[in-house]
Amino acid sequence: LLSPHFIYRVELPPEANAQVPTPLGDHQLATRLSYFVWSSMPDEQLFTHADNGSLSDPMVLNGEIERMLQDPRSKALVDNFAGQWLQVRGMDDVAPDHDFFPDFDESLRASMKLETLLFFQRFLSSNLPVQDMINAPFTFLNSRLANHYDLDHQTGEEREDLPSGFKEVELNGTDRAGLMTMGSVLTVTSYPNRTSPVKRGKWILEQLMCDAP
Repeated sequence: LLSPHFIYRVELPPEANAQVPTPLGDHQLATRLSYFVWSSMPDEQLFTHADNGSLSDPMVLNGEIERMLQDPRSKALVDNFAGQWLQVRGMDDVAPDHDFFPDFDESLRASMKLETLLFFQRFLSSNLPVQDMINAPFTFLNSRLANHYDLDHQTGEEREDLPSGFKEVELNGTDRAGLMTMGSVLTVTSYPNRTSPVKRGKWILEQLMCDAP
């Protein structure tokens, strides 16, 4: 149980004593791709491409990426990658001071977190430019979150692919746009009883600009 080969996905170079970086083999590439997009092992089709050495072909690789992103299992990329990158996983642990925020409850916590994940999913599925996340004029709201933001939830667009109660809502003409006005981001970058320009500045530097202070 302590073996690195049991705990980790080990990538070994073709030569045991290699001193320089070497390209990934097709099986290593299949494993990285599958655990990144699906958070699980490769499927039969990925294994087939790895076995015959075709996965490293850019056309085959791009085709497999498109196939995997269209697969329902790609929800793992939204939950795990976006959850870590945008730190919305932290919503599970935040505890706003009830004296200052008496309306904060578990329903609002879950709605804030889901809003951000649906927002990321929209960019992923529609292949939108990532920089547009900063000022995107839309978001995803249910009635609980719309009431918290003081926005009109009724004008939103209902879609079958959205969780029950959620609609895609246009933000033009409101004070909200993009990631930095989302409740989840504002909450995880705050203290329990007040905002924190320092924590929010650190979040922007680290998560958006890749330039940690």
